Amino acid sequence: MNEPKESNLRKTIKVAFPTPKIGGNENICRARICQIKTIKNYLSHLNPELDWLFQRPRKPRSFKPGEDKVWYCKSPLGVNILDSMLKLMSSQAGIQPHLTNHCLRSTSVTVFSYNICETRHIQSVTGHKCDNSSESYNDRPSLDRQKKMSEALSSFLHGHEATSR
Repeated sequence: MNEPKESNLRKTIKVAFPTPKIGGNENICRARICQIKTIKNYLSHLNPELDWLFQRPRKPRSFKPGEDKVWYCKSPLGVNILDSMLKLMSSQAGIQPHLTNHCLRSTSVTVFSYNICETRHIQSVTGHKCDNSSESYNDRPSLDRQKKMSEALSSFLHGHEATSR
């Protein structure tokens, strides 16, 4: 597989996900509102003829962002760009270790499982085909579950009935 040129990927990220400008006097809540506005702005400029969230940006010379409503072509972003986009964005943001698509997938499975979602529902979101593959992310109990386990042991050692949790 050919890796996309980093300069093209950076251009794609800048067009698809513009960095919100937050003044020095703005507070965190306003930054959160700005993120929501950025996402709404992105969605409002997608090509309505294509039912994909990540679309290929139009060439800057072929449109005027201030005048044209549609900023994206009638073609989705390619697999190579999508595969490396999260890694590049997280590294540019200074997140260490950098995030990958697999990080998001495994975190999603873990969060869903800890919130007692059914395996079949988790698989419908993550694309896992077999129960073992999605359940393998849950080898360790959550911190909340570890605390409850510790409380159960402490209760038993001190002669109290352990409550079912």
